[in-house]
Amino acid sequence: MTITRNGDRLYAQVLGYTRYRVYPYTAHDFFATTFPAQISFVESQQAKIVQLVRHEHGVDLVLDRLN
Repeated sequence: MTITRNGDRLYAQVLGYTRYRVYPYTAHDFFATTFPAQISFVESQQAKIVQLVRHEHGVDLVLDRLN
């Protein structure tokens, strides 16, 4: 999964699928409007994003940041 920003807009894309916009509802939690999915960003103690959690259909998929 790739997260990108264009100006003040945030987008998510799963490999092989269309990019979709996500909208904030807290500082670290976002939701999609095209299907029932949410994304949460997990910070380290140094305030760096280290993980992403994708919540969809009652399943949480935890992804570690690669760069």
